[in-house]
Amino acid sequence: VGAVVARAAKSATTTIPVVMAVVIDPVEDGLVANLERPGGNVTGLTTFDPQEARKKLELLKEVVPGLARVAILGDQALRDKNGHEEQARALGLQPQSLKIAGASPDLQGVFQAMERSRADALLVLELPATVAHRRRIAELAAEQRLPTLFAGGFSDAGGVRGYRVIITMPEKMSR
Repeated sequence: VGAVVARAAKSATTTIPVVMAVVIDPVEDGLVANLERPGGNVTGLTTFDPQEARKKLELLKEVVPGLARVAILGDQALRDKNGHEEQARALGLQPQSLKIAGASPDLQGVFQAMERSRADALLVLELPATVAHRRRIAELAAEQRLPTLFAGGFSDAGGVRGYRVIITMPEKMSR
């Protein structure tokens, strides 16, 4: 789990398959050549996809007719490497970036801010603070009748759809 452990395993062998998990950007971390054709002996899961932000926002546009304003909920401790705000603007949407942090974030205040800005939908990024509070986020979204897309598999929070990137087993290792 994580890039540091995956790099250590990769440097220990070139013949044994290394399965990584919770690595945000395996290309930047030097674990795979690219997402389409990773090469080498490393495979696994990543939440990083350069097209992910656009795909999630396009999905929201499909399911929320007339979507104009989208709230994007993230983690104050981490920057948005996927450029959700920029992609929202490119799709003609008005983004509202909101961040939470800590063990007891002011989720009520965050949802009040969304209501004041008249958000049409909410995109919840898959980050530590949002994952930790996913159930409460889902409850508040339901109370406000705010269409919400969780970026991961949050069925336990009431979500019915997730979006994830999977890196396939390298060709030479899959035999």
